[in-house]
Amino acid sequence: MTKTLNISSLIPAIILTAFMMLSVFIALPASAAEIQEKCTLTRDITMENTEGTQVTIVKGSTVTAGNGDIGTGSGAYKSWGTICLLNTVNAVTDWAFFILISVAFVFILIAGFLWMTGRGEPDKMKQAANMIGAALVGIVIAILARVLPAVITGILT
Repeated sequence: MTKTLNISSLIPAIILTAFMMLSVFIALPASAAEIQEKCTLTRDITMENTEGTQVTIVKGSTVTAGNGDIGTGSGAYKSWGTICLLNTVNAVTDWAFFILISVAFVFILIAGFLWMTGRGEPDKMKQAANMIGAALVGIVIAILARVLPAVITGILT
């Protein structure tokens, strides 16, 4: 008797693994012994200063706590917490996008293999179709993860 691998039973394990990988990136800064009041930007961030002007802080800039207004060029801003939060949200959503797209790609490959080797068996065809549907849902969630930083930026600024 041969055993077959039911791919749909692996979905919870894959999702759990993705969350565990993301939790490492979230937990590492929280476990630091000393809270640092600075961050180095991984992406350009555009915000409005107190005068209502749009100012872009470029990637690679170090943002620290201070009394300066955004756009003064000092790097020490009153709103450094908001800027660093946006930077963290951008980094987490970039990783989430990469992981979700990778898992969706693997699902589509496995579903294609099932479809090709199914020889017209309705069960295998249905399983392949369900996997492709799950992959498409994952792609939609990944796209929403890319939109999340823009929504948060709109709320915080």
